[in-house]
Amino acid sequence: MHLLGWGLVLAGFWLLLSGYFLPLLLVFGLLSVGLVCFIVARMDQIDGEMRSVHPNIKLVGYFFWLLVEIVKSSIFVAKVIWRPKVSVSPSVFQVKTKHRSSLGKTVYANSITL
Repeated sequence: MHLLGWGLVLAGFWLLLSGYFLPLLLVFGLLSVGLVCFIVARMDQIDGEMRSVHPNIKLVGYFFWLLVEIVKSSIFVAKVIWRPKVSVSPSVFQVKTKHRSSLGKTVYANSITL
C-alpha cells in the first residue's frame, strides 16, 4: 500500500508539472513512475529502512528556511558571474550535528550542499 500511495503521488505530480495529456507522453510518464516505484521497492528490500516524513510545523518552517537560503545563494552566484573580481575559495569543513538518525544527517548534508 505504501508503494501504491507513492506511485499515485508521483503520477499526480508528474501530470501537474507536465500539463500534457498526449498518449505517448502519458505512457512515458507511466513508465517513469513505474521505474521509480520499482527502484524504491528494491531499495526498501535492500536496506530495510522505510522512513515516512510526517508533515508538521517544523517541516514547513524548514522548507521556508531552505527556500530563503536557496534564493540567497542564487543571488550570490549571480553576483560572482556578473562581477568576476569577486573571489571565491572553495573549502572543506566538518560540521557537528544534533541529528542522530541517518535520514536526519542526510537531509542536513543535502541542505548544506544546496
